[in-house]
Amino acid sequence: MEKIYETKFNIIYFDSEKELLKMVRYDATRDMSEHDYKTDMLKLKDLVIEKNAKYALIDNRELHFVLSPDVQDWANKEVVAPAFQHFLGKVAFIEGANLFANISSQQAIEDNEEKQAHFRFFDNEEEAMKWLLAF
Repeated sequence: MEKIYETKFNIIYFDSEKELLKMVRYDATRDMSEHDYKTDMLKLKDLVIEKNAKYALIDNRELHFVLSPDVQDWANKEVVAPAFQHFLGKVAFIEGANLFANISSQQAIEDNEEKQAHFRFFDNEEEAMKWLLAF
């Protein structure tokens, strides 16, 4: 897996063989602003498109930023929809101990039945990868 992007809030890798993009959140997300979140999410979308990623693994175990309903709506319109128009097929989230961050991430997905088939939430990477790469 090749490192392709890093900020103080996360690191993103790409595995060209598996067509998999992996984002790992850092503990520094406790100091993340809405602007920081949006900047990183737009970069994630751009990388999905640039790399033609079919799968994404988002490791939120260290995520402390809580998405407001407005930010959830923004992410769906500006990141999720365009990413799925460009090959992305499945997204697995690994959830951490921050209950509020977990709920805000899940709410963004659970509001839309169509999205539910393409998104799953896990508590470990092994199960997430198994689901992502299953045919």
